[in-house]
Amino acid sequence: MASEGVRLLHRVLSGAMKHAYKMDLISRNPMSQVSSSSVVKTEPETPAASAIRGMIALAQGEGNPDHAGIHLIAYPCMRRGEAMSLLRDNVELAQGHIWIEGSLSRNLEIGVQLGPPKTHASRRIVDLDPRTVVVLARHREQQQEMEELYVDCGVVFASPYRDWMNPDNLSKAA
Repeated sequence: MASEGVRLLHRVLSGAMKHAYKMDLISRNPMSQVSSSSVVKTEPETPAASAIRGMIALAQGEGNPDHAGIHLIAYPCMRRGEAMSLLRDNVELAQGHIWIEGSLSRNLEIGVQLGPPKTHASRRIVDLDPRTVVVLARHREQQQEMEELYVDCGVVFASPYRDWMNPDNLSKAA
């Protein structure tokens, strides 16, 4: 649980226990012995470059349709929601760049939805290295080869249902 959530939970429980103690429903307030400041924020462990290269090579070797998405989040360092929200109109392979204008997230009630990028600075132009340009061009060719299965809906990484791909699926594929 995020640190802000822990602090909020601590405040709610402390208030409820304090009220129960004042009403003589409990003999002592157990929350008085608990500190909410014990949350330790840890940095996620970044995989080694060799592990990332191996994961991408494995996805490519197996013909994984998510290979281009995995490559895109690994090399230009994009968030998975940013990569999955990429529109064809925002891809300029001849110029070697893409525009990040949105991000996908999954909401339990609504499902996959498009929203703004995580931060204002996340709305940006990303320059692509030549290898990433080749990977994205090949991804497009593969979609065109599968025209009976793939209907172009303007999304670079569309689901089989011609809709946004759930960013969680990309993490599972990796």
